[in-house]
Amino acid sequence: MGGIDLHVHTNQSDGELPPAEVVRRAAGMGLRAVSITDHDCSDGLAEAMAAGVEHGIEVIPGVELSVRHGGFEQVHLLGYFVDQRNPDLENHLTELRDSRLGRGKRLVQKINQKLAQEGLPLIDFAQVEKLANKVISRPHIAKVMTDMGVTPSMPEAFRKYLVPLNIQKHKLGFEEAVNAVKKAGGIPVLAHPNLITADRREQIRLLDDFTRAGLKGLEVYYNNMTERDTEHYRVLALERNLLLTGGSDFHGFNNVYGNLGRVHGGRVVPEELLNPLKESYFQNRKVLVACGGFRSESAEKVLDSICMLTGADRIDGRAVAQGFPRVDPQSPQGLHMDIAIKRIVVLESELKLLRGKSAAVFCRYLDRKSALDLAAVASRCGADFALVLGPESASAVEGSESTAVVLNPESGTAAPYAGTSRNTLSNLLYFTLRG
Repeated sequence: MGGIDLHVHTNQSDGELPPAEVVRRAAGMGLRAVSITDHDCSDGLAEAMAAGVEHGIEVIPGVELSVRHGGFEQVHLLGYFVDQRNPDLENHLTELRDSRLGRGKRLVQKINQKLAQEGLPLIDFAQVEKLANKVISRPHIAKVMTDMGVTPSMPEAFRKYLVPLNIQKHKLGFEEAVNAVKKAGGIPVLAHPNLITADRREQIRLLDDFTRAGLKGLEVYYNNMTERDTEHYRVLALERNLLLTGGSDFHGFNNVYGNLGRVHGGRVVPEELLNPLKESYFQNRKVLVACGGFRSESAEKVLDSICMLTGADRIDGRAVAQGFPRVDPQSPQGLHMDIAIKRIVVLESELKLLRGKSAAVFCRYLDRKSALDLAAVASRCGADFALVLGPESASAVEGSESTAVVLNPESGTAAPYAGTSRNTLSNLLYFTLRG
């Protein structure tokens, strides 16, 4: 099947299935990547990323925030590559979840008043809480009502009760939401612009406002966007230099909100949209990539691909160590990484890291001390540290804070480091390297 799906929900918010099950199904369909974008919640990301490593599908950590802007109800902001451990983002999400709890209780009370007037069974809020896990949303109430037999379907529950009796939930302002995503290292993308308003001229005005406020992307594939809609929004995005994304908005519940991996007309979201998103993630990051191991054609290709993705400048470890004595003069490669690292520490000011870019070092040896020295360099440079190791050095970062992917320079293949499923950067690099 191929394709990607960058808008998916789990039972950590208003979806039906656990994160690992959603990822397993996405992998089984042959999707290349999936993004978990639960409402106001990042709790399912670690589970999803671990499942991605297990099933061989890339999981983009995300979140979906409901946004307050004028009188518009359906302004939602997607945040991709967010760091789920970011305290500022988590504070915002906690506030939003607490607000949802109070709103859910009041909404059930209003619905129960109408049900009582109609002589129908009342909703037990405890059942809603049990179904909802942590983030209480209207689909949970609709599901309980349908299971009770009060309504024949979830859409009918919305039509007759949840929409006319709706209570507004707490939302972040648009700029506040954009800044929260950016502070968590994420990329802010406007979800389903066609649902905000049907007025195309108003959509354009809003999109211009949002772009000035820091928006970086636009969802141009969606479960109710026709091909003509997609082309319309694609043009609007490209005119504003916005990234293109797309997704099904899958929630489960018999696909009432969308089919996993599919958008309108049974189309798939093209895989080509993924790399620009990744490249944007690295634009404002300083990454030091160190590749230890013997040179080979496949290893060169892998390093080239990661340099292209991260914008890293290539630095040959042998050149870095030039002028230093060789520990083993008989060695054909003649480089001991420890000496090279000492030279790197001396020449920190020459690393592109200090000029807001990235640097990649390709050396023969990368032992534990060398790896930790590199980590110290990266820390002093304020870098997000990406350490690409040879397999014999996999233990070098155990117990450290380094981000790591284990690379076999001979075969050009990658294996996940233990932190891959817990760290956004590690996860992204791993799937980039494994292709």
